[in-house]
Amino acid sequence: MKGQNQEATIRFSNLDLFPENVIQSGRIKSLFFVFSRILIMMLIIIALARPRLVDTVQETKTEIVDILLVIDQSSSMLAQDFKPNRLEAAKDVAKTFIKDREGDRLGLIVFAGESYIQCPLTRDIDVLLEFTEQIEIINREHDGTAIGMAIANAINRLRDSKAESKTIILLSDGSNNQ
Repeated sequence: MKGQNQEATIRFSNLDLFPENVIQSGRIKSLFFVFSRILIMMLIIIALARPRLVDTVQETKTEIVDILLVIDQSSSMLAQDFKPNRLEAAKDVAKTFIKDREGDRLGLIVFAGESYIQCPLTRDIDVLLEFTEQIEIINREHDGTAIGMAIANAINRLRDSKAESKTIILLSDGSNNQ
């Protein structure tokens, strides 16, 4: 018995008797391990790069809403029960609402004794905010509160709209007196 730590070996008198694939299996195994390690390293590098698809199209169906803000500009809106006054309070509410309505088309109708379109339906929020800021109390000869005329004007503006939903928001302090 030679040393106990020696590996067991099989002795052949001639290597030609040993099958060829067994002789080269050691090389194949080492090549397999080298290539598998390279492949694993490449996959780790790709995973660490966190690849993402670029230019993906994501379709979402959103309901388009056409909204007309109808704001009273009669002299009664100057009452000081709100600070600074009713008109400024209505304008502030309208501007806050406009800023929160991304994607919808909004328009602006003002009224007192008569009703007229201040801004047609648009998606341009900045333009609508500017028109809202420009609302002032009407002069005395056209004063009054023609709510019915303003609502009729808004309905006529929305009649031909192809939007799925149409809304009128009325900001006024009084009842129809025209």
